[in-house]
Amino acid sequence: MAYDGKTLARARARLEGNKAANQAEHQRRLSHIYSTIPEIEQIDAQLRGQMAQLVRLTLSGARDLDQKLSTLKNSNLDLQMRKAELLTEHGYPMDYLEEIVSCPRCHDTGIDHGGVCSCLETLYN
Repeated sequence: MAYDGKTLARARARLEGNKAANQAEHQRRLSHIYSTIPEIEQIDAQLRGQMAQLVRLTLSGARDLDQKLSTLKNSNLDLQMRKAELLTEHGYPMDYLEEIVSCPRCHDTGIDHGGVCSCLETLYN
């Protein structure tokens, strides 16, 4: 399908507006939860730290790499479980702090498998 450039640009702008609104809502939720349940902010910091630790471990070539990776994985899962418990204990759904997207197919990029996503197609039409 051939697209009109101006109409496609307007559709992309609307998609970007939706994406920006979703990101703003996500940040609002994070700020609220961090001020309400400070332990979740600490957990998120630990989870980010584990990502750096994972890279270091992977690059280290340690002999006991499998064991260390397993330990890190278990710790990560424990932290995620504690975060979910804290959210639900305070009346929030477990996925309350997940990324918010209008289109689960393309995650608001407008691109799906190298082509135009149906959400952008809808905005275009």
